[in-house]
Order: sequence, then C-alpha cells, then structure tokens
Amino acid sequence: METRAGSHKLYERNFSLTEAHLRKIHSVMDTYSNKLKESSDVIIHIIREDESFYETLDLETILVDENTEGKSIKSLTMEIRSKTEEGNDKSSKRKNTKALVEFELDYNATIRVITSHHSRDWCFLLVDELDTQIQRIIKKKSRSFVPLHLIDLFLGLILIAAGLVWFAFLKQKEKVDVEALMLKGVDDKLNYLVSVTADYNNSNTYMVLPVFFGAMLLVMLLVSFKPLSKLLRLTSLSVFYWGDMISIYDASIQKEVRIKWGVIVAFVVSLAASFVGSWVT
Repeated sequence: METRAGSHKLYERNFSLTEAHLRKIHSVMDTYSNKLKESSDVIIHIIREDESFYETLDLETILVDENTEGKSIKSLTMEIRSKTEEGNDKSSKRKNTKALVEFELDYNATIRVITSHHSRDWCFLLVDELDTQIQRIIKKKSRSFVPLHLIDLFLGLILIAAGLVWFAFLKQKEKVDVEALMLKGVDDKLNYLVSVTADYNNSNTYMVLPVFFGAMLLVMLLVSFKPLSKLLRLTSLSVFYWGDMISIYDASIQKEVRIKWGVIVAFVVSLAASFVGSWVT
C-alpha cells in the first residue's frame, strides 16, 4: 500500500480575490505541478450563480469571464491532477488529485486547501506557500457566527418568542388567595366564579390565533426576502474581483459607507435632540 501524506485546511473568512492574486496562486500551483514525477495539469473549475459550470487549463479564460450579475462566479477551484491511464471513475480521479484550492462564495465564504501525495515535503511546502498567498486576500474583519442565510429566520423566531412573552405577561393575573376564598360564604364564592368567567369571556384571547398566523407570515416574508441578511452582506462581501463584479463590488462598498454614516448621523441627531430636550425642560 502506498504511503500518502496530506492536509486539509479551511479558512472560514471573507476574501477578495483579484486578478493579480489569482495569477500568483495559479503560479504556485503550476510550479508544484511541475515538481511531480508524473505529468500533471492545473485544472480550473468554475461554477456560476446560474448553476452553469466549465473546466479549463487556461487561466486567461477565467480572467476574461464577464463575471456579471446573474452569472457571477460563485465557486472557483484549482486542482493539480496527474495524468494516468487508471480510468475515469471517482476512485481514480480522487487518487490522481494531488492538491486542490477551492474558493466558495455560497452562503458563508470559505477557502479550502487540500493536499495528498506520498511526499510530505511536497504537501507541506505547497500548503505553506498557498497559506502565504491566502493571507493576503482574506479580510481581517470577523463575520457573524450565525450563517447569513439563517439570520432572517432567527430574527423571525425571536420576534415570535418576544410576542409570546409579552402576551404571557399581558394575561398574567394576580395570585388568588385560595385559603381566604374558602373561608368566605357561598355568595362570595359564586360572585368570584361569575366575575372570573366574565373576565375570561371578555378577554382578548380570541386574538391569539390571528396574531399567531400574522407572526408566521412575518417569518415567511423574512425568510423569503431576507432583508437583514442582505443588509449584513453589504458589510461582509467576498468577491472574485474581475469583470463586471469590480463595479458592482465598488458600488456595494460605497453603499455600505453611506449606511454607516447614516446610522452615525441618526445617532448623533437623536443624542443631540435628547440633550436639548432635557436642557429645555
């Protein structure tokens, strides 16, 4: 049995992959591909937003991709694959794959580096060089611990829970002194029962059902339109920075700056208004 070494490294960070960075990473992969005894290629695999995909050996094909909205690149993988005549089944392809670098934008952005070869030095040196390049493209800003596609769902559930707590406090009654009530006469007990029954019948308990369905509708709208996650994406964008995505990404960054300044100005105005109000009174 052949002895193999390898590594699997995952970067769960946002990144900005430019043309220059892609060329450098491809150059590293190509250099280590040429160091192998067996003939190998660096295969680039692209998946677009519209679920179309293609593979190529030519880096320039990737860099001239329009990368436009609706057909933007959401996944880019570079793979060092050796040329053998062992077949095209999954087992053979897996054995022929010596190294893989994957950039993924779906939901939360990730970068994955996998190596597998009988030479430990080849694997670890390649990982070190790739890590140096990847550190240059990842963003230092930390991102949310909650996946973006779940934030709107969590927001809806929190609103429902808050509504239930509010309704529970609204319906809370004063504690009845049962012992004192039992010492009273029959008329007092009957009057109490009639009063409790009347209060229950006149209460707004019947509003629970429509409020519940309204809350469920709100959750479905949040999950469908994802307003909060779309807003948060403005502050945590990852991007393949070439083609039309250059202008789209730059516009998103400008929008992020405007939103931040809007929040700051609103906070300052509200603070000033509170100060003036307290001073006038």
